[in-house]
Amino acid sequence: MSSSLRVGIIQSDPIVGDVTGNAERIAREYDALLDADPDVVVTPELSLLGYPPRDLLHRSGVLDAQAAALDALSQRTTTGPPLLVGTAARTRHETGAPVHNAAVLLSDGGRDTTYHKRLLPTYDVFDEHRYFRAGTEPLVTTIDGVEV
Repeated sequence: MSSSLRVGIIQSDPIVGDVTGNAERIAREYDALLDADPDVVVTPELSLLGYPPRDLLHRSGVLDAQAAALDALSQRTTTGPPLLVGTAARTRHETGAPVHNAAVLLSDGGRDTTYHKRLLPTYDVFDEHRYFRAGTEPLVTTIDGVEV
């Protein structure tokens, strides 16, 4: 067991609303990073949907497309390293914002765990509180024997 992780970073400029295209770019970059033998690969915040998504978050088809894209991307982790994907995730709450700004850890061909962003910016040009429900819990998980 190591006390450190080799992190592969996907630096992308996702196109707002192009879930399919953004997922395809993530898949290509993930595959390209495999030669570097990372322990985990990470994507930017809201990398599947693009930022800022604004009213796209109110379209159930967009959220369904993200769920399908996560399922497809998770299949890569069956034989590859875990993949941390920035996405919007539906809440289980009946009132308030319908989604969380989330990071989903894909591992072993499925969804391992999900973190909901807790501190939503509400200053300057940021109005995340209008669209997202703030998370309430910190998250610690283990990747390749290392707590993160």
